Amino acid sequence: LNGNKTYAAKIREMKLAISMEQNKSKDEILEGYLNIVNLGGSNYGVEAAAQYYWGISAKDLNVAQSALLAGLVQAPNVYDPTVNPELARERRDIVLGTMLRDGKITDKEYSDAIASDIKLNVHTKSQGCSLAGDKAFFCRYVVNYLLQDESLGATAELRNTAIKRGGLKIVTTLNPEAQTAAKQAVDSTQPAATNWNDVNSALTSVEPGTGRVIAMAQNTELGTPADANDHSKTEYNYNVDSAYGGTRGFQPGSTFKPIILAQWLISGHGANATVNGTQLFWPTSFGWNAKCYDGGKYYYTGQPNGWSYKNAVNGGLTYGTAAYGIRQSLNSYLYGMLSQIDLCDVHDLSIKMHALDGTGEPLHSIPDLGTNIGGTKYGISPLTSASMYAIFASEGKYCTPRPIEKITKTNGETMKEYQNQCEQVLDPDIANGVSWVLKGVIQPGGSASQRGIGLPNGSAAKTGTNDNSSQTWQVGYTRGLSTASWVGSNNLGFRSLNGVGINGRVLEYVDGATYAGAQWQSFMKTIAPKYNTKDFTAPSDKILSYS
Repeated sequence: LNGNKTYAAKIREMKLAISMEQNKSKDEILEGYLNIVNLGGSNYGVEAAAQYYWGISAKDLNVAQSALLAGLVQAPNVYDPTVNPELARERRDIVLGTMLRDGKITDKEYSDAIASDIKLNVHTKSQGCSLAGDKAFFCRYVVNYLLQDESLGATAELRNTAIKRGGLKIVTTLNPEAQTAAKQAVDSTQPAATNWNDVNSALTSVEPGTGRVIAMAQNTELGTPADANDHSKTEYNYNVDSAYGGTRGFQPGSTFKPIILAQWLISGHGANATVNGTQLFWPTSFGWNAKCYDGGKYYYTGQPNGWSYKNAVNGGLTYGTAAYGIRQSLNSYLYGMLSQIDLCDVHDLSIKMHALDGTGEPLHSIPDLGTNIGGTKYGISPLTSASMYAIFASEGKYCTPRPIEKITKTNGETMKEYQNQCEQVLDPDIANGVSWVLKGVIQPGGSASQRGIGLPNGSAAKTGTNDNSSQTWQVGYTRGLSTASWVGSNNLGFRSLNGVGINGRVLEYVDGATYAGAQWQSFMKTIAPKYNTKDFTAPSDKILSYS
């Protein structure tokens, strides 16, 4: 059951045993047991053990081999033939004697088997998720997801045993066609085989309104810690948080800006309201509204003269609408907007929208200025980004991402069906207002559209680039899909992509639209039309106001 040997548990086991005997023959019960029992190491079931010890199917085992496996059942670690061959032989011979006594084998079969040595042909080929091909990292995500599901056991150890012993059918949310398109997209950025410059790419797509993860890919093969110096392999899933086998995340750059836009609209400002986008400097004497600080103000003291920054493109130091500033990704407009709202409100909204770093913590423990343009200690995973942007696609609803539909037992009985876990975190009109603005990013005149990125149907997106172009993003969505595309380097951290050879190209300047945007476009152009592409609901006149 679950490893708990209280009296109540023993009584439940007795009832289960009686029920099984009433519904199944002894041979059926034995067959079911032999398909899940541990037979040394991580080998569960006779088929897995036969493949491991001799590289053959269980149906091809000879008498001596069958007796060896049968002997392992009593104490698989003690009689493991790869560790204790003499003990394993002694135990095998006892089983052979029992088989002869019970008439299961002939005298000749017994004498031939008893005289034979234990000859193993151990096959240590890749097992588990390593065999899943382009789905290997999604497979690893599923396993780590299950390891946190208490319905499989009260402890991580029990859950791990439940997974490894087999006998469960896991029905996932993965769309094979979408997965193929995702893998093709990330590999086209930089194939693993020629990844001499250690450039990584990853892409995750989720379904707004449900949280189903439909695709997850990266441009590496699934490796082990021993592959740390092999740029074509890694044990880390770049798409997920550290709790699920991933990293601490990557700096989001300007993909954080829609949260500020949402708070701007929540605070009563319109998307077409005029913003002072002329400043690249704010003196230390300027008090930013911050109700969670003493006195309700935040004063920047990190540099003697004040807070300074730059726009990613030359120019843009003008007055204009908030929508224009976001669509052109101008930092001067962003801080003009922040000067009129509360930093603590932005911080609280980011937590409410689950914009957490790769460790599951807020991007900063307290509000500051750098976070608002994506300057974070750790960063955000693609899965977190895709799930966050799905809020806008589903008119304000956040759904916890999930990779599993249901688990069934060997007899076909459903063990667990996974339900959508959603909550309304934004007013629908606010979410629709953000979508209205972000549509302009990939429409004529928008920062990404100018690079040939955009879809013919209702879609919205935002690019992101950190200070030195070491982490680049495009995150965007339709009503039916929300997809986060990232290109950077996990191992080299803050190494700029500027001037780096990437799949035969060397560019002087790289931003979110360059590779991450093209990657996003490749995937969404193929897969988005197969999901809901109905245009977004128009926001109210209040949201679009000029004040």
